[in-house]
Amino acid sequence: MARGRTGAILAIALVSAACPSRPRAPDPARDLARYEALRSSLERAGAADAPEPMAAPEVSPTPVPGRAPRDDAERVARARAAWTSERPLPTLVPAGRGSRYAFAIEAASGGGPVRDRLLLFDLGPERGLVVGEHEFDADDLGTQGSSEATPSIGQTLEAMSDVGEPLLLAEIEGRGRTLACGWWFERSRSRFVCAPSIGGPSRYHLVERDLFELWDAELPGDGGVPRVSGTSGRSLHLVGGRWREDDPFRCLGWPLEDALREAGAQGIANWQSRGVQQRVAAAARAADALETGPARTLLRDAVAIDGCDPVTWRLLGRLEYESGNAAAAVPALALALALRPSEPAAMLDLGDALAVLDSGSSAGSTALRRATETLRSRPATASLVARGGRRGARGLAAAAYRAFLETTARDPRLEVARRHARESLDALDGRAARPAPQPSPAAVPARPVAATPAPVPSPAADPAPPPPIPAAASSAVGPSPYAPAAVSPPAP
Repeated sequence: MARGRTGAILAIALVSAACPSRPRAPDPARDLARYEALRSSLERAGAADAPEPMAAPEVSPTPVPGRAPRDDAERVARARAAWTSERPLPTLVPAGRGSRYAFAIEAASGGGPVRDRLLLFDLGPERGLVVGEHEFDADDLGTQGSSEATPSIGQTLEAMSDVGEPLLLAEIEGRGRTLACGWWFERSRSRFVCAPSIGGPSRYHLVERDLFELWDAELPGDGGVPRVSGTSGRSLHLVGGRWREDDPFRCLGWPLEDALREAGAQGIANWQSRGVQQRVAAAARAADALETGPARTLLRDAVAIDGCDPVTWRLLGRLEYESGNAAAAVPALALALALRPSEPAAMLDLGDALAVLDSGSSAGSTALRRATETLRSRPATASLVARGGRRGARGLAAAAYRAFLETTARDPRLEVARRHARESLDALDGRAARPAPQPSPAAVPARPVAATPAPVPSPAADPAPPPPIPAAASSAVGPSPYAPAAVSPPAP
């Protein structure tokens, strides 16, 4: 495991639970399956905490009298006075909000250290001090032994523990991996800590002094709707000397600060759930009153709050189709199907919208391109494009109808919808006139209704399960009231 060395003032101790172990291979499939595995892991973990950090000798972290450097030139001059090595002084990155501290990372090299080293300088005194030094293990950052990348510091973060003790962290970017490591200034000592990482590409963000880890879910598209995003994440807190992870959220299109302000004490995950349900229910009432514009606005707001909810995407697409706007309906319905490939109603709705799409127009051509790209992004729906994509919108519509018929072959309750699909296929093949649009199968309402919770798929059923969640996952998180049904992971 990594080795720590004591600096001139601050005693450094390795945090066995939080400091990185051997990295997992970068996994690009950061999608809903990863989110659901994280949420399920947190639920199972309950109130279990990560092991306590190793105790360091009780040395006071009170800094030597001095003041913060006035500018970069003074900062470098004070750091040079503290630098005793013959090697060049590493690049300094000020720690936190203009404090007297600065981070630097010295990469492993032939003529230098054999391991990457993170350094913390106290630049308050005229002759600065190296007060923190940590040597990473060979595989911690995924860069050693590689000529392709060297670690670098992307940003610094000044967070707080639960009792108001400062945490100075550096976001260290390795090859395919990002870590947030630094020093925790307790009242009687200091400790080297690394925030938990979900693995693969992620980033850290500070709001006030609360730490968040963020990553981008592999959302298969944006449905042509503004403010849709795959940004997912969780909050991280150092409580009682242990990392606690909670409030996992997904596909958030709002700025994080705005979402936190709107969510308040309930947390982002609960706010997302309730916000989507409230808007979908209000859209249902507006649609029943034939107020298509307000219903559309409400559903678009809902997918901006949670862009990974297939039910909302299908309801938005169906609303656009019933209002005669096939060019807006097709991308939304393709996204609903890509997020839930086994959903028969989405197949039938997509077939209906594609069958009337004017792909010769600019809007229709753009809609078809977006839908094709979305469907190709998932193995389970890419077959639709392979079966009918070469024939344009009509060919893709035929593939959707056939997929619906194959999926519902043993469900006698959907015979009316199956007859509609067969008649539509005949019309596309020129054997009969196209039937008038029919409502979606009775099993799934055509009008917007409140999203109904669906069971969360077991991670064991995923053919490519995500890496295990670190043992530090601890705080209990309530189940998502609108968790999606099984979602196929994106192609690696």
